[in-house]
Amino acid sequence: MNVIIHCLTSLLMFPMVRRMLEWSGARAPLRNLLAGFAALLFLLHPVQAESVAYLAGRSEALSVLLVFASFTIFLYRPRPAASWPVRPRCWRSTARRYWPKSTPWCCPRCCF
Repeated sequence: MNVIIHCLTSLLMFPMVRRMLEWSGARAPLRNLLAGFAALLFLLHPVQAESVAYLAGRSEALSVLLVFASFTIFLYRPRPAASWPVRPRCWRSTARRYWPKSTPWCCPRCCF
């Protein structure tokens, strides 16, 4: 199950990096290549191998998955400013992030 969670987190890494590279002004072919490389690097070389390999690390892997999901929702919001329809989705994702781990690392609060 931890490997599946880690693979889903890696899938979320691609659109996050691609959007940030788009905002930085990178060309489309280079943007997709770099985003794919970042997602593949995240998939093949986890920072904390314990969170992928051991059952006790599932809370960390699930916490990072939910943080990445809330950040992806924020990055792909329809308008530049976070409107009221987008904010409840970010709040729900943020609340879900606290469920698996009591001390998760913080994602930016800029969507609030």
